[in-house]
Amino acid sequence: MTKKIILIFLLTNPFFYSFSQKINTKIIDKEVSARFPLIIENFFNYLSLPNVTKNKEGLEKNKKFLEYFFYKINIPTLIINHQNTPYFYANWDVGASNTILFYLQLDGQPVDSDKWNQESPFKPVFKKKSNNIFSIVDKINFEESLGDKYIFARSASDSKGPAFSFLSALKIMKENKLTPDFNIKIIGDFEEENGSPSMESFVTNNINLLSADRILVMDGTRHVSNKPTITYGARGIAYFSLKVYGANKNLHSGQYGNVIQNPVFVLSKLIGSMKNDDGIVLIQGFYDGISFTKEEETYFESLNDRIETLTSVVETINFSKVAETIQKALHYPTLNIRGLKSGWTGEQIRTIIPNEALAEFDVRLSPETDGYEHLEKIKLHIEKQGFYVIDRPPSKEERIKYRKIIEMNSSVGKKPYRTSLDDPLGDWVEKGMVKALGHNDILKQSTTGGSQPVASFINLLNIPAVSIRIPNPDNYIHGPNENINVQNFIEGVKISLGILTEPYE
Repeated sequence: MTKKIILIFLLTNPFFYSFSQKINTKIIDKEVSARFPLIIENFFNYLSLPNVTKNKEGLEKNKKFLEYFFYKINIPTLIINHQNTPYFYANWDVGASNTILFYLQLDGQPVDSDKWNQESPFKPVFKKKSNNIFSIVDKINFEESLGDKYIFARSASDSKGPAFSFLSALKIMKENKLTPDFNIKIIGDFEEENGSPSMESFVTNNINLLSADRILVMDGTRHVSNKPTITYGARGIAYFSLKVYGANKNLHSGQYGNVIQNPVFVLSKLIGSMKNDDGIVLIQGFYDGISFTKEEETYFESLNDRIETLTSVVETINFSKVAETIQKALHYPTLNIRGLKSGWTGEQIRTIIPNEALAEFDVRLSPETDGYEHLEKIKLHIEKQGFYVIDRPPSKEERIKYRKIIEMNSSVGKKPYRTSLDDPLGDWVEKGMVKALGHNDILKQSTTGGSQPVASFINLLNIPAVSIRIPNPDNYIHGPNENINVQNFIEGVKISLGILTEPYE
C-alpha cells in the first residue's frame, strides 16, 4: 500500500480522527447508526434463544451464541463450571496496566406464554406505543423517531438488552481495530435469577483470573425519569416461605363450615400483623441501623422523585409511607409477598376449606442490615403471634397438639453493596457517557431497589463497582410483555462505546 493510499484511508476513517484528535458524539453516532439494522438483527437472534435459568438446553444455546459472537471478534472465551453452574468468561488483554471487569446477567425469569400479547416471549417483536396502547409493527428505521418504539421479548430489558448493547460496542471496537486504554475481562452469570448461589465461592476460587481494578455492571433499569443513569449500589435479598396447616385434608365448606378453621384466615391475620396501613413493617428491629446525614437528605430531595409522582405511571395512590422519595425508600429493607397459594380459583373453583395456605416472601436488604438476622427477627415475630414454627411438614402428633402450626423455610441470596457517590469510578463512567450522548443530563443514583450478585467481587477483589442503567423504567421486567425501548437500547450501545473508548483515569 502506497503512502498516498494509506493517508487517504486514515483521513476517511472516522476513528483515525478519534485517536488523532478525540472521539466525540458525532463519530459514535455515525458508527452506531451505520450498523443499526445488523445490531437489531443480531439482538433479535439472541432474544430468540430461551434463557430461563432452569432450562439447561436453552442456556446451552445461549452459551454457543456467545462463544461464536466472541470468536468472530477474536476475543478468547472460556466456560468455567463451578458447583454445577456454568460461568461465561472472556478476556481481551491489550497489555495495559489496568483492567476493568464487566458483569453480564445471561439468564432470565420463567415465562407464562399465555399472558404475553404476542406469539411467544422468545419471538421478539417491534411494537409502537400510541396513547398508552402498544401495537405490533413489522419493522422500524433508524432515521425515524425511536422513542415510541419498543422490542418485546423475555430478557429484552433484564438483562439481554444491556448485555448486547455492550457486546455490540465491543464488536464496533474490533471492526475498527480500536484498542481500549485498559484490559477487559467479562464474566457472564447464568444463575442470577436463581440468586447466584455459587457466586461467592466462584470468585474465591478464581481470584487471579478475575482480578481487576474496577467492575462495571451491565444490568438494571434506569431511574423513573428515564434519564441515563449511573447506579452506585444495590440491595441484597433473602427469601422465606410460610405454610399454615389446617386439617389433614381439604374439607367440604358446608359440612365443616363453622366447625374447622380455614388456614387462609389464620395466615391472613399473621400477614396483617407484619405491616400497618401505611405499608410500614411492624416487625421489631426491622429498620434498625438505617439513618441519614443532612447531606444525604439533601441528595434525596435533589433527585425530585417524590413517591406521589408515580401516580399516573402505576395508576394507584396506594403508596407506602416508609419514606417521602423513591430513592430514600430504596435505602430501607423491604418485606414483600411474592406469591400466595391455597385452594382453587377461576374455572377450577370449588367449595372447600383448604387444608393449608402458602405465602412466599422476599426481603430486600440494605448494607446496614443482615439477612440472617432479619430472618430471625421475622421468626420471632411469628412466634409472638402464637405459632408453633417448624421447618418441615408437621407430624400427626404435632397437628393434634398445636392449634397454630406454621412451616417456615428460608435462605439468604445476594448481598447488598453501595459504592460512595464520590468514587472516581463514577466520574470516569460519566465522562464516557457524556461523550457518547452529547449532553451531561446524567443522573447518579446511590442505590437501586433490585439485587445484583456483585458484592462478592467488591469484597474479595477489593474494587469499586457501579452499574450502567440502560432499559426504560416501564419495561415490565419479570412479568409478561417485558420490553426495552429502542431508543434506550441504541443509547446503550453508544454509552458502552463511549466508556470503552474513554482513557483510563
